[in-house]
Amino acid sequence: MNMLDLMQEQKEAFDRAEAITKKPNFNATDQEAYDSAMARAQALGGQIRESRAKSTLTNLIGGNFSALIPGGVRGAAKDSQKPMSEGYNGAFLAFLRSGGKQVSSELSEGFDPLFGGFALPS
Repeated sequence: MNMLDLMQEQKEAFDRAEAITKKPNFNATDQEAYDSAMARAQALGGQIRESRAKSTLTNLIGGNFSALIPGGVRGAAKDSQKPMSEGYNGAFLAFLRSGGKQVSSELSEGFDPLFGGFALPS
């Protein structure tokens, strides 16, 4: 059973337990069913923790998922696209946040005179 299946089954166990507590006449049989559902949910929680601990991707890169991207966090530019400077990246973000009203000289680095517009930072 994969982690997603375990998590789904745990949610179903918690939902069963919650539904039992909403019964108007909670009796001893309901208490046993509630205890059983909660025990199942806790057991699945242990299996989920074990599965997370054995995650090969997390163990391989230690949670540094930017290591999966070639070229680091900035990513790899396409062959035809030159990497933009950090100043351009910040200026482009400011341009987007302002709705196109805040323009600075750093944006000229990525301006396309033939088709108009700006290059997306990589």
